[in-house]
Amino acid sequence: RGVFPGRDSPTTNTIDFITIASTGNAVDFGDTSLVRTPNTFSSPTRGIMAGNFEPGYSNVIEFITTATTGNSQDFGDLTAARQSFGASSNSVRGIFAGGRGPDSSTRTDDIELLIPTTLGNSILFGDLAISGASQNAGVASSPVRAVITGSYTGSESNNMEYLAFATGGNTINFGDLSSDYSRNAVSNGNGGL
Repeated sequence: RGVFPGRDSPTTNTIDFITIASTGNAVDFGDTSLVRTPNTFSSPTRGIMAGNFEPGYSNVIEFITTATTGNSQDFGDLTAARQSFGASSNSVRGIFAGGRGPDSSTRTDDIELLIPTTLGNSILFGDLAISGASQNAGVASSPVRAVITGSYTGSESNNMEYLAFATGGNTINFGDLSSDYSRNAVSNGNGGL
């Protein structure tokens, strides 16, 4: 399944899903309290969504069980209310990188970690050592690494940096994008069973 929570314009709390092996329109999955474009990643069994900025900035983390339908449920909290951060995971751990707080000029370099199979609050993992305080990063993952790309730091950045899921710590330089600023990223091997 592919699952799509929230929407920006018009704003909605609807969660839609598709069956990737077939074509067709999205179908209603349930609802989330994170109304506007929450940041997301998935494990083999759960979808995790966190942060948004309408009706106000939120530190809420929610989850769904991908194989069933229904409303999202409370998972825990981020260390601070924020939105516009990068998110990704392997089959064991998930990360949230950077983001912007209620003051739109306030960005963070924090990377937070959570374990999708348990419930609880995220914890600090490390810092974005290359980009620094930034928002709108794209994150692509393998089972071992997350590569964080092209964030916005007040100007557009072409930085790429990476971390190892198994260890905490700051990111390390990976290289540069061929052009500045890309807030989206995908990979072909982030999870696994």
